[in-house]
Amino acid sequence: VNEEEVFHDYGLALWFAEKPMDAITNFEKSLAINGTFTKGLNNLGCALGLGAVLGKLPQQMIVPGIQQLQQAVSLSGDSILYWRNLVALLRFANQDEAAASAYQRLVALDPHSAQDPPQDCSWEFSFR
Repeated sequence: VNEEEVFHDYGLALWFAEKPMDAITNFEKSLAINGTFTKGLNNLGCALGLGAVLGKLPQQMIVPGIQQLQQAVSLSGDSILYWRNLVALLRFANQDEAAASAYQRLVALDPHSAQDPPQDCSWEFSFR
């Protein structure tokens, strides 16, 4: 197991234990070890974005959440999960023009997404 995975998985556990700030700290540690760790970017983006939407974090935290997902799609442009999550956070943030553009990219990658628009940010994890 790579070291970034340890911090990432601990961050995910902390999120579900209702400790969002501790979760974010550990996601950030995973990215300090490996700045191109897209799973960490995705889940940090979800933690920041959902934390803001759910009132667990200040509302302005959705902006860095979107930025993390933008970085994830720039590194892994064919990931349907990352595009879905980016669309969801952009919609939550009322960034309609950017959301529409990201949604077009998503539908180009996955035509089935046209019938199932993103409504939530989805976590990425692996069972070991």
